Amino acid sequence: MKILNIIFYSTIVLVIIILFSCKDKEKEKIIYSLESIGIHQSFDLSTIIKEDWDTLYIISPYEELDSIVGINFSERDKSSLMISTSYEGYTTFAFIKNRQMVNYHRIPYTAVDFFPLIDSINYFSPKQKFILDEKRVVSLVE
Repeated sequence: MKILNIIFYSTIVLVIIILFSCKDKEKEKIIYSLESIGIHQSFDLSTIIKEDWDTLYIISPYEELDSIVGINFSERDKSSLMISTSYEGYTTFAFIKNRQMVNYHRIPYTAVDFFPLIDSINYFSPKQKFILDEKRVVSLVE
């Protein structure tokens, strides 16, 4: 019986480690894709983020989640986002489908800098076109 318990708990730990390592690889791939975008090259996030989402909400560091209108964050979402948004030098991309968060990623400003843009706009569609300047600051393509 003791051996079965050890095997059971070891399996659970192994599955958790595998799940977290897959999430990290996904995040690294997204950051690499963003870093690979050329200066003055237009892009949209639907070609980089393959998940099924209809709205991107970009959250700046320390933003109050209760001030975000139109998205139904679960308590688990809020907890994850509070940790994610506590890092300086990063924005958090919250991917929304039908007003529910389906995933999020913390993106460093060194990859792409959305911070100046989100002073006026936080919501974006999957097909919204963006362009990078020499400092990797993002602007909208009209």
